Amino acid sequence: MMSLSISVDVPNLADGVRFYLKAFGFSIIAEPVAGVAVLRAGTSKICLLEKDAGSSPSICTQEKRHY
Repeated sequence: MMSLSISVDVPNLADGVRFYLKAFGFSIIAEPVAGVAVLRAGTSKICLLEKDAGSSPSICTQEKRHY
């Protein structure tokens, strides 16, 4: 069976969780640390990571997060 697992940056974790629960039927399976939630729907998992708008996604870029 194939499974899918991805990470998604969100500006507000609570809002992100609410969106994925309602829009796609995910359920929360873990909140391992503050600012992180792992959700599952069937064999698919997503890890929501709370990241501020304007923060840098990598030390290797000048780009900033914008939502």
